[in-house]
Amino acid sequence: MSPLRWALVAASGLLGLSWLWPGPTGPVPAQVTAILRTGWAAALFLFASLAMRPLRRWLGAWTAWRRALGLASAALLIAHMLVVWRSGWGLEPMLLLTEPHLRSGATATMVLLLMTLTSFPSLLRALRLGHWRLLHRAVYAAALLVLHHIALSAHAEPWQLGLWGMALLMLLGLRVMLRP
Repeated sequence: MSPLRWALVAASGLLGLSWLWPGPTGPVPAQVTAILRTGWAAALFLFASLAMRPLRRWLGAWTAWRRALGLASAALLIAHMLVVWRSGWGLEPMLLLTEPHLRSGATATMVLLLMTLTSFPSLLRALRLGHWRLLHRAVYAAALLVLHHIALSAHAEPWQLGLWGMALLMLLGLRVMLRP
């Protein structure tokens, strides 16, 4: 990756890390803000990476940009998980069984982390994975899970949810229409 793309990944990671230790103990408003900001930023980078394929006609090295945006989304996702864990809300494993928005967020996390691991060609060669493209198409399922996570959380406004939903529908439609 070029230095510009590494800078994009590093900047997004630092954005998440900048809110990692905002309060002394327990969930405080600064931690809630950090959870929201890292979550929204991770979703934004994920949707931006999805938008790279339809924009490939106008962008030269669109695959590298899509990968950089996807890795930036993964860095923010990890920061989001760390902030949730540090706030004390991620310490109860039973919440994954009882809270639907946590289940959808955890499932999306697993898919996106698997995709992140398969974003490195040397790792793909070492693992001898031949069907990684199918896994990378699961990004749309992960985006739907992220939308579900946002919809069921207490912090999403209806207009925000509508915008995210319309963006995902548009990206899915463009993906089907511009299928290679």
